[in-house]
Amino acid sequence: MAGQAGEARESFCYHGHIAGDVDAATRDNGEKKRMPMSLDFLLVGAGRGGTSLLAGLLDAHSGVEMGFEEFAVPTLMGKKHRSSSPERILFERCESFRSQCDTMAAKFAPRRYGNKVTTEQVYGLEDHNDANPDARQDVTEYFFDECLRDVPVVFVLRDGRSCVQSKVARTGQPYELACDRWLYSVTVYEYLCTVPTRAHTLRFEDLLQDAEPVVRAICDYLSLPFEPNMLAGTDNRKMRPEYRQSKIDPAKLKKPELAPVHLARIEDGLKRAGYE
Repeated sequence: MAGQAGEARESFCYHGHIAGDVDAATRDNGEKKRMPMSLDFLLVGAGRGGTSLLAGLLDAHSGVEMGFEEFAVPTLMGKKHRSSSPERILFERCESFRSQCDTMAAKFAPRRYGNKVTTEQVYGLEDHNDANPDARQDVTEYFFDECLRDVPVVFVLRDGRSCVQSKVARTGQPYELACDRWLYSVTVYEYLCTVPTRAHTLRFEDLLQDAEPVVRAICDYLSLPFEPNMLAGTDNRKMRPEYRQSKIDPAKLKKPELAPVHLARIEDGLKRAGYE
């Protein structure tokens, strides 16, 4: 945990409720209580890690409306969000992101609104620690356990070798940056795994090998009835054109060969994530 996170923690307010007030806002007889017309779930994973494909499958459900990185770059990464002071960056970006997601959820009610973001976009909240090196916050903890305290999380993990190579090929970013950003996704994954009921985690490779049981498990976690047409969501019009495909492509299971220097950079993360 980052130093002083507990000392400087703030309650997160949205729609008149304080997330820090568990009994009043999120629980009923020990169970999480959903707020009406609010963000129903969040889908998270590394960029080029399978989030778009999975969001497309979920969006094909008749009772679901998926946002594809809504408010992530403008708000979480701060591209269009101006905080009132450096000390408020994390808190105000989180508050704004949650408020915007809840507003969008109300727009699509009674369908259940989920949004998908990447761990690179969550990493944008680290701007707070860059601006406050002597009063650092645990960004992952604050985002998931305060901002999204009552929101189920679905996390998809992809083998770092494939993810890094895809990032570099698609965006042209340096290998070092792609490696570091994938390692951050492992950090988020590990954090969410500390409380097994906090998130549903899956591997992108399992989705490619046999999608139906993976999607069924997600539906069970979200208390959604499985619909066979979800598996046809691979060409969802909300996806970027280059991401659309006629069907799930198992060819993406093939692991690329990374240069030894880059493989060494992510080797520990691969082991921590359970990849050989």
